[in-house]
Amino acid sequence: MRRRRTGYVSEVLECRLVPTSLVGIQKPAAVAAVESPLLNQIHHVFGTVSGTYSSPSFFGIDDGVTNTFQGQGNLPLLGQVQFQGTLQGLGNIAFGQANGEITLSNSLGSLTLELVGPNQKSFALLPQDFQFSVVSGTGAFASIQMRGTIHLVQHSNNQTFSATFLSVKINDAVALTGPGAGNFTSNSATYQLTDGTASLEIMGQVNVTGTFQGIGFTTTGRATGKLTLTNSHGSVMLSLASPVHHGFVPLPTQFQFKVTGATGAYKGLSKSGSIELTFTPTLWASSINPVHSLPIVPFFAGGFTIAIHA
Repeated sequence: MRRRRTGYVSEVLECRLVPTSLVGIQKPAAVAAVESPLLNQIHHVFGTVSGTYSSPSFFGIDDGVTNTFQGQGNLPLLGQVQFQGTLQGLGNIAFGQANGEITLSNSLGSLTLELVGPNQKSFALLPQDFQFSVVSGTGAFASIQMRGTIHLVQHSNNQTFSATFLSVKINDAVALTGPGAGNFTSNSATYQLTDGTASLEIMGQVNVTGTFQGIGFTTTGRATGKLTLTNSHGSVMLSLASPVHHGFVPLPTQFQFKVTGATGAYKGLSKSGSIELTFTPTLWASSINPVHSLPIVPFFAGGFTIAIHA
């Protein structure tokens, strides 16, 4: 008995370069602030940094002591950061508040924090608890607002310190905004994203992978998908859904998303927004039914572009 063979045909639709990088893709303008914040909750223990501090050997009799701090630590959403700044103690005044500025920085950007202590009497030692808020930001952290408490512990015997961030709340309107591109394959029902990259506000450069499911043979329904954004600091998982469409139509280009999970520096991320997704097929192929010579399993491949607004 002769084995039945299945043939394949392929057709190049047109000569195009599959976009495998971000070269030539214009970054969309930042969207207006939305009500759903980056972290719409209080983190009672946000993270700890540690390092060394120094104070001058001599200072004016009426002046408070200035302590200079330098350290590092890993904070959620920000990643590994440098901690640098000064805090000024009370001098010859009846009552007052210790205060100063601390900068958190890494390759993605920086945040400058203003710290204010409780009311104290003259010449009091630096307090252990400071209220802080962001006064400026740069780079990927330019739009971040953060406030909370820093619990400062100083060890005078070896001039070391630890600073624990407590009751922290962060707001950022454009944390995941940015463009991306990559490749895809599809059997007409399911789209698989591969070799994707994107440049996002708070995450920087990330790898993009995911799957999308079309509406299929239903009267009406929604296309759905899952995306994973990953870099050396951690990963963020997104769940996507399109508006309602009639059944068996091409995959929509507009999706709403929400963050369903995060790891590493992004643990605790809570965010939602919209995504524009465009597929550009450069190859079409299908298996051929040997009985009636009609295609039975269509196959597509090509490039995709993505724009995230959050």
